Amino acid sequence: MTSAGNSAMRLGIRAVEDAALEDCKGLVSERYLLTEVHHCVKQDGERYLRLVLDHAGGTVIGLLWSERVHLAAGLSLMAPVQVSGRVFTNGGDRALSVETLSAVPISGIEGGVALLPRRFCPEVAQGAFEALQNWAGALPYALQWFVGRVLLDPKVSVAFLRCKAAAHYHHAYRGGLLVHSTELMDLAGVMAQRLMPDEPLAVPLTQIALLFHDLGKVVTVGEGSGGRPIREPAFADQSHEQITWQLLALHLDELEPLMPEAVAVLRSAFRHMAERRTGVFAQTLVADIARMVDQLSTAMERGVGFEMKSSPEISFLCEKSN
Repeated sequence: MTSAGNSAMRLGIRAVEDAALEDCKGLVSERYLLTEVHHCVKQDGERYLRLVLDHAGGTVIGLLWSERVHLAAGLSLMAPVQVSGRVFTNGGDRALSVETLSAVPISGIEGGVALLPRRFCPEVAQGAFEALQNWAGALPYALQWFVGRVLLDPKVSVAFLRCKAAAHYHHAYRGGLLVHSTELMDLAGVMAQRLMPDEPLAVPLTQIALLFHDLGKVVTVGEGSGGRPIREPAFADQSHEQITWQLLALHLDELEPLMPEAVAVLRSAFRHMAERRTGVFAQTLVADIARMVDQLSTAMERGVGFEMKSSPEISFLCEKSN
């Protein structure tokens, strides 16, 4: 387990190592992402850990005193944990005196989107962050579990919140990918309902395809202003669509026993996107709608109006809706 420096103090949390524990309130228990660990020493020489715990609701500082430091052994940063402890205050600041701490496998988490760490999301994308939370909370259980599993993947989570949608072309700012992937989600749902009215999962599957259509850009674009990220060997010389397929493959495998038909549709959609064959249409409207809405979001952000050129996807959708 590693330390992440002193950024916990930059959160405005005052030192609480000398707080009177008799002020502790009742025992609380909650799940968080463990985002930082700091090794600290009290004035009397006692060693303890200061944990920075995050989820969509905000940030909590947890104090793991010397007699319980062993609970942190083997835990990984940016991974879900179950924490219980007692809340206390010191000079107006609140912290958690941790009593139990354990890792939680991603596969066992319901509503994992709620564990995304809000403080890592740029201000410009906070509205998109809220929209994502509200949308995911209304999904059917298995799809909610799937989306949360993808977004808690260590290769994805914070990177997805902070990634640009493109280096220069559109939504080229930190958080741009999240904005681009969610801003027209309602439109994608309306189109799916209109074109596939007899398919009960058409709306959520189309919206999932839109949400993750550019997922591979966490590898190919990233959040920085200088150059492209250094890729892992497994992703070398691959398009972002191909990387999207790789990032989703394991999670789709896990979803398949619960929703085999839905997985077949999503696999078809993401495989089609990964192949990138111009003029070749997907076997499902889910992919066609996602690609069209992707283009509309791009054009809208670039200020394109009546001059926007038509595309094969738009023409094909018009034909299918007649």
